Amino acid sequence: MTLLQFLLIQVNLVILFGLYKWLAAKNGQFNFNRWYLILGPIIAIALPFFAFERSSDITLSVLLPAVEVVNEAQATNAAVIDWSQVGIVAGALVILGIFAYSMWKLVGVKRATYIEDYKGKDVYLLSSEDGTTHSLFNRIYLHPSHADFREIILEHEYAHCKNRHSWDLVLMAFYKALFWYNPAVYKWGKEMQLNHEYLADAHVLSLGVSPKTYGATLLALNFSHSGGNLVHAFNQPSSLRKRIVHFKHQNKFNMKHLLLIPAVAAMAFATTSMVSTNAPKQATNSTIHTPAVVGDEEGTQPTYPGGKEGLMNYLMTNLKYPKELEKQGAEGKVFVKFTVAENGVVKDVNVVKSSGFEALDAEAVRVINNMQNWEPAMKDGKKVAAEMTLPIMFKL
Repeated sequence: MTLLQFLLIQVNLVILFGLYKWLAAKNGQFNFNRWYLILGPIIAIALPFFAFERSSDITLSVLLPAVEVVNEAQATNAAVIDWSQVGIVAGALVILGIFAYSMWKLVGVKRATYIEDYKGKDVYLLSSEDGTTHSLFNRIYLHPSHADFREIILEHEYAHCKNRHSWDLVLMAFYKALFWYNPAVYKWGKEMQLNHEYLADAHVLSLGVSPKTYGATLLALNFSHSGGNLVHAFNQPSSLRKRIVHFKHQNKFNMKHLLLIPAVAAMAFATTSMVSTNAPKQATNSTIHTPAVVGDEEGTQPTYPGGKEGLMNYLMTNLKYPKELEKQGAEGKVFVKFTVAENGVVKDVNVVKSSGFEALDAEAVRVINNMQNWEPAMKDGKKVAAEMTLPIMFKL
């Protein structure tokens, strides 16, 4: 994954969440909203990896200075640790650890007694000290203080179980582990849980329970303990007002939902355009040449981050002399051609003149494939693709 793709994923998450809040959250199409909230992060992740090629007749050719890989220099190269990646992975592990511990507490031994089967779902009676009425997967946990509202509560929690809402929250926990550093993902999780309540409320109301009676039930239980982020508690105090307001929006169609289609399509087009590349014009001669730089001004050439010094430092730090060839005393010079696309992405890496040793050629290709994005070449004020030829000498 390139830095550009990483950043686009984070931006897409924020945009998709913003579109949801603007166009969908206040409407009554709760089933549509559920799938939007489930699939939105997947779309945000996938889009930056969909790239297409656009044909271009302009391709510059640049011959880079030769790089000499000397074995003695390799011995002094210290391993480079990307601490940002270490931090991201560590944060993900912490989030997953917290999730695993919370889930273990929820599915572990509870002070609850099995009392009945309700439409295929197991119902347990909690002790008076254990939380509040809630559901988790295929189980419903009823608090003794809620016995007076038993029928309504069981139907509400049954709707959560029947529609497998707990699995949505498990998926969201993994999203949080992947993107724990992005504030949008936490708001995403809250919206998902709130939409689950809308769906369960709609189920109860569809059975003929009057909004007035149902609203009074919610208000009567408002001051009970909340269930937490991994369960569906009947009385979530923080969402109570929104749920009652949405009684009158059940399954109502709103034109704003239709705006989501062009809005998401525009975001998808913008994302894929940023990561897509211009396909260079096919060369008529496949033999190696070492052309001079096209253009008199240095500004027309592609530039690696840090300039020539940055490029040399990257290559000398990352190129490794293959151990088996080192023992054989093998040396060689490989010419590698690659394209810096108009968006700076390195692509089409191939050996145009072999060193005579497959391992040396493969090492050169590996390192070039792992390069950061370049600052693309410019011609007539426009970004264009450039073919780069890099000679690498492996010498003991």
